[in-house]
Amino acid sequence: MTFVTVGANDDVLWSIIQVILVSLKRIETMKNKTLLIVLLACVLVFTSKPAHAASELEVWCLAEGQAWDSAASTCTITERVSSPVVLTVLASETINNSGDKGVIVNWGIINNYGTIDNDAKIYNGFLGTITSNKNGTIYNSDRFTINNRYGGIINNHGTINNDGRISNGDYRYLGIITNYNDGTINNNGGLFGEAGTINNDGTINNDGRIYNSDRFTINNRYGGIINNNGSINNRGTINNYCGAIYVGEQPEGNDIVYVCEIFLPLVFSSKLTRASSELEIWCYAQEQAWFTDGSCDIGEDGYVSVIGTLTVLPGERINNYNHLSNQGNGTINNYGTINNYNDGYEYYGYITNDGTINNYGTITNYGTFNNYGTFNNNENGIIKNSYVGTIKNGSFDYTGTINNNRGGTIKNYDTIENRNNGIINNNGGTIVNDGDDSGTIENDGTINNYSGTFNNDGIIFNYRGAINNYCSGIYNGWPPVGIPVKYHSCRI
Repeated sequence: MTFVTVGANDDVLWSIIQVILVSLKRIETMKNKTLLIVLLACVLVFTSKPAHAASELEVWCLAEGQAWDSAASTCTITERVSSPVVLTVLASETINNSGDKGVIVNWGIINNYGTIDNDAKIYNGFLGTITSNKNGTIYNSDRFTINNRYGGIINNHGTINNDGRISNGDYRYLGIITNYNDGTINNNGGLFGEAGTINNDGTINNDGRIYNSDRFTINNRYGGIINNNGSINNRGTINNYCGAIYVGEQPEGNDIVYVCEIFLPLVFSSKLTRASSELEIWCYAQEQAWFTDGSCDIGEDGYVSVIGTLTVLPGERINNYNHLSNQGNGTINNYGTINNYNDGYEYYGYITNDGTINNYGTITNYGTFNNYGTFNNNENGIIKNSYVGTIKNGSFDYTGTINNNRGGTIKNYDTIENRNNGIINNNGGTIVNDGDDSGTIENDGTINNYSGTFNNDGIIFNYRGAINNYCSGIYNGWPPVGIPVKYHSCRI
């Protein structure tokens, strides 16, 4: 037997059912009782209308005494209401908060896949969370307010259009707004940060006003884009992280903190997308040539610097025809390719490292590579010093350290100068000094072959330096000219 819900307004239907139920009590014969039970089943199955499957929004709307439009799937709020513990707004549904007394107070969780149209006030706090999911939209109309305070959280994967006022935090309590990488905030009104944080991984288009107090922080994180065509009054902190893009007028008050020290001239901003890598952004910031195959060409007149961290991804390349300088606080993580070119006539490439280079890809040197910092050649990393190429490690005034770690390879086909304060540590890697192409190592510093393989088919001049081969190290080939290799026995 199939049972269905009967609506309270079906008076005729209820009357028929009541008559049948009373008759069942009075009839004594089983045959007649059976007939009435069959009749009751027929009434329930064929006479009653199917029950309406109400959504969470409809149930809440009617429970709060607000107007529900079934045709438009819209709840119109005209007085103060409180959201339930969890409220889901479906893609086809709309909350229209309007009128002089329309107020939504949220201390629970609102998951918005549809539309929230605010023409009144919304209070979100006490860890209340409003999440606007992909294709979800929040409209805050002119002269109206969304207050995100008391630890309130707003997560945006969709679109927030603000023509009114959005206040985040106050003088006592924090508020957090996170605009994810698929989210967009269009601010044509006022976005006020009193206390708390805005984390931007998506896009913020500001044609209105943003006020950032001394207790507020805006983090424009990797992949984030801020287009400022309005005004930003920054009394707090705006962090622009590496891989993030800030375009437009600079803020009043405190300057933007460029965390990876990449400043992007406005003329290049239109060429970038959210998918732009650190190398592409850095390349444009240095006003060098970027190509769609993932190459950054440092031209014959280019003198560029790395301050902070620069990552070269697999498939990307730096082609240096002039001077690439990694500053003392700079770090280059190379998973791709770095080519230092030299044709001996029109261009001559220099790379100077005063910071740290971590190589997991390929570095090919045809010019001059000066290392006064730390150069780590890691697993799968290849350093190839080709013909006419020179690597200079350390100097009288500066210590340079090259660590060739397990799985790393250094191939020398021309000249390596390991100077007074230069240290080369072979920590499980392979060093090849190739004699077929006149591979030469001039050592005035220290070479430690700890646990790797050192194949010398070329020539090593070791008049003032030290070459140490430790227990697990293997030295093959010609002995050095001058001071011999010092072999350290294993201690058992």
